[in-house]
Amino acid sequence: MSYGESIEALRAYVTGGNEPDYKAPAGQVRLEVSSSELGLSNSRNFPLDISIAEFKSKLQLLVGTAPIFMELTLFDKQGRTVAKLDNDNVTLNSYRPSDNMRVHVVDLDPYKTIAQLNDVSQIEKYTMSEDDYNKREHTYRKFKQQQQTNSPAKEEVEEPVPENIKVGERCEVASEDGSLARRGEVMFVGKVDFSTGYWVGVKFDEPLGKNDGSVQGKRYFTCPNKYGGFVKPNKVVVGDFPEEDFDEL
Repeated sequence: MSYGESIEALRAYVTGGNEPDYKAPAGQVRLEVSSSELGLSNSRNFPLDISIAEFKSKLQLLVGTAPIFMELTLFDKQGRTVAKLDNDNVTLNSYRPSDNMRVHVVDLDPYKTIAQLNDVSQIEKYTMSEDDYNKREHTYRKFKQQQQTNSPAKEEVEEPVPENIKVGERCEVASEDGSLARRGEVMFVGKVDFSTGYWVGVKFDEPLGKNDGSVQGKRYFTCPNKYGGFVKPNKVVVGDFPEEDFDEL
């Protein structure tokens, strides 16, 4: 599909094929203006007695292309070529244009001036420094800081020592989803470097753990790899939990 055909197809789609005809005043003609760089433009009334050179100057105000780089083609309402407007010395009327025809401007500028002006990727975007942003008032950052200042600080509640859990006791550890309880022996009770609060180190009966009793290079107890794990005290129940004999299952 040619450019002219695509323009006509777009017009028909937008107007539903019922585009009204506009009639220019006497001595003028109403033409739609399109451009190879800007696409479809609005319709304008033009004097019939102006030269093509003057016509190009008027078109420059609409499409930006310099007259020296313009190639003009006149199309009828069906998108068919009527004439090339290639003689700057004759009048517009000499090409017998009628209302609602379209003149298309091809931009032959070797420097692509209009194309570069429309290329927003070449526009340098302003980036504000952190210092400049911090100096501004009524920013979202200042708002959040003010909200945090005005909010009462949450009091830290000291986690109680799990006195009911002793090293050496048998235990059962509840899983996160409650589907499986892992049995083992309590090997450590206390605070750790890798997190806050109290933790219970367990050597499981089966390789259902995550480590060998050490975390991030620090050892809290010793057991085979994948048999050790750390859980919060509320997940641990101590009592008579003998090692299960899976051969009997």
